[in-house]
Amino acid sequence: MLKTAQEVIASGDDRAIVDYAIEVSRLINRHTAELETAKAHLRGLAQKTREGKPLVELEGNLGVAEVRFPLRSDVKARKGRDLRDLEVNLEKSFSRLFLRVVQIQPVEDFADEAQLLSPEERAVLDRFVEVTPATPKVFLTK
Repeated sequence: MLKTAQEVIASGDDRAIVDYAIEVSRLINRHTAELETAKAHLRGLAQKTREGKPLVELEGNLGVAEVRFPLRSDVKARKGRDLRDLEVNLEKSFSRLFLRVVQIQPVEDFADEAQLLSPEERAVLDRFVEVTPATPKVFLTK
């Protein structure tokens, strides 16, 4: 791949642009897998030399790789489990282990509902909420 995306686009050949995007996607996917393999090895190297430190720097010829060790493990619900059941079963201990977080998100038909607001309500909504048009997604063959 010798050309840049801008050069291919400038050619005006839509088929070539599709092919270019597919080729770049394949390269990225292949290199991402290779990078993950290298990162796994670097984590192992850092683990051997870390001596309890949260940050290990590994020097190469081109620069330094930093391996940061989290201070605590990730905790998340198992797939298919409802934490409300956990709350019932743990009773008093639940509040010592978990925080209840309220999440507010727009309803599915937000745009339609917003159109039904009075001008005063719409002005309030506009002060708090910004609506950005969704970006079309591009899917490329593997």
